[in-house]
Amino acid sequence: YEMKFMTDRDWNTYKALFRNMIQFLRKPDLIIYLRASTDTLLSRVRNRNRDFERDISPEYLHSLNISYDKCIGDCDDYKVLIIDDLIATGGTAQAVGELVTKCQGDITGFAFLINLAELKGSDKLKPHPVFDIIDF
Repeated sequence: YEMKFMTDRDWNTYKALFRNMIQFLRKPDLIIYLRASTDTLLSRVRNRNRDFERDISPEYLHSLNISYDKCIGDCDDYKVLIIDDLIATGGTAQAVGELVTKCQGDITGFAFLINLAELKGSDKLKPHPVFDIIDF
């Protein structure tokens, strides 16, 4: 909507439908936020090589990441596990964690595929548990 791909009427209809639907849903026990950098997303799109994805711009993916970070930050009173592709200095994960905490969310932990351990990014995420698969 903010990018002007949807009319006001369609956006208002979508919001009304969403509000009506969520009243029938049970609050989740845990929200798992699968986060990836814009570069990682672009790489995945290129590797899939799908015709309908060829025109996706880096700017669009970056704006989606910003919107998703804001959305996860609005998860009041929810437990959130943040899974990211890479931790280096920890700044991005720390910022997302602060958004969740600011909105009274409860961070269950952080998980990463790759940890660049020498940069000590996981230190910024204490006291939350940090999990990784590969330490470099």
